Amino acid sequence: GLTGLAPTYEEVKAFESDKSPNAYEKVIDRLLASPRYGERWARHWMDVVRYGEDDYRVAKQPDRAEKYPFAFLYRDWLIRSINDDLSYDLFIKAQLAADLLDEKLRPKLIGGLGMHGTGVWSYQDNPAPIERADEWHDKLDVTTKAFLGLTVGCARCHDHKYDAIPTRDYYSLASVFASSHYKAYPQVPKSVVDDYEKEKKQLDAKEAGLKKFLDQTSDLYAQILFVQTEDYMVAAWKVGSQKRATVQSIAEEYKLDSELLERWGRFLKKKPNNYGFLKPWQEMVAASGGGTIEAAKKLAHEFYLLIADVNEKYLKLKEQNEIALAQFKTEQEQFDPLPNGLKRQLNKHQIDLKGLDREQTYLWRDVFETDIPELGMINPNADDKRKPGLLKLNDWALEKRLSADLAGHVARLRADIESFKKAMPPQYPFVYGIEEEKEPSDLKVFLRGNPYSFAEDAPRAFPSIFTEGVPKRFDKGSGRL
Repeated sequence: GLTGLAPTYEEVKAFESDKSPNAYEKVIDRLLASPRYGERWARHWMDVVRYGEDDYRVAKQPDRAEKYPFAFLYRDWLIRSINDDLSYDLFIKAQLAADLLDEKLRPKLIGGLGMHGTGVWSYQDNPAPIERADEWHDKLDVTTKAFLGLTVGCARCHDHKYDAIPTRDYYSLASVFASSHYKAYPQVPKSVVDDYEKEKKQLDAKEAGLKKFLDQTSDLYAQILFVQTEDYMVAAWKVGSQKRATVQSIAEEYKLDSELLERWGRFLKKKPNNYGFLKPWQEMVAASGGGTIEAAKKLAHEFYLLIADVNEKYLKLKEQNEIALAQFKTEQEQFDPLPNGLKRQLNKHQIDLKGLDREQTYLWRDVFETDIPELGMINPNADDKRKPGLLKLNDWALEKRLSADLAGHVARLRADIESFKKAMPPQYPFVYGIEEEKEPSDLKVFLRGNPYSFAEDAPRAFPSIFTEGVPKRFDKGSGRL
């Protein structure tokens, strides 16, 4: 049906009693004029363009999924456009390039940019080149499926196996989206935006101050705790080798933290897939009798010296890298703004930072930062939250160890933030959209889809299957219009 709704009893009786020759036309006109008509057909289109008010992580990791509270503005724009019988050419153009259309039309059409503005912008855990490639792919894929009915996205790594879409055409279209970036389009007067942003800047500074304090305190605790490496390793050996020993009893004997002792016990049993530094310890434990106290102390001392050496190297490299990063003048030059206040380092500012070798990097992260899975890979779609590193104390694990003075300081900072939030004006509504880069550019073909391995140039152009001869390069802006 036109509205997807069954007629009411009254509507059925009215139709049956209408004996005029244009009774059907009246019904059709009434249904086409109904607000429900736009709602029904907009719903179909929303499926085509993967509409959502949150991103792909929401099913498995709702706490990490990015929400789009004003995505409904795109939904409402679709409904309104269909009910107002917007011409199909403008319907398409508005979703691809409303920001480039006639200024008189923009207020009416700008909502169409939500098609791409509400797409996935941050996949997390990946370097900038990979994130940007995934971002372009999402926009290219949904655009070509929606308007061409073709799975051009299949040509990202190789020529399409079924359609006449070579990989070069994929990257020609990807160049179009690579020449655009995210932009929010406020739907309120500029004065409202300015007032809110002024308050938001102060709130961000307060929240950043609290986060910095907790991060620095956590890092300080980790640096203190690693000095006790030998004590915890020997205590963990005792827990595993003495029949009646428990974590609690051994922790009390050695005057150690029972929670950290449990962490050490799990850490020392990790399979050596990412580094082999724990092999000697694990071989001793697996040997007949489980080793001796002397052997445990010897290996614990050696492992402590190893961690101390790796940590010292890391801190020196970190200082050098911070100096290199500080050479950029402003935050705006270093980062690309994304929806919901997210930021991502721009491709053009990839900096040659120094690091430890692979095994030492895994060890340092495992101990001081993040628990690394045994396969050495972090899955952003994993069901559970990523665990902190061996000596990394977060949230309650950190705050329960704070002194009364420090805990009071944290409580006061939080109370100040909550009070400030309550006094702030509400977030103004805005359309999630895109706009042109100042200097549109072309990509090169990524060999096998690898953003670090390049082949020939792929100038911005329409797919060759729809043109005669060599496709003409888009020379006006990104090519979205």
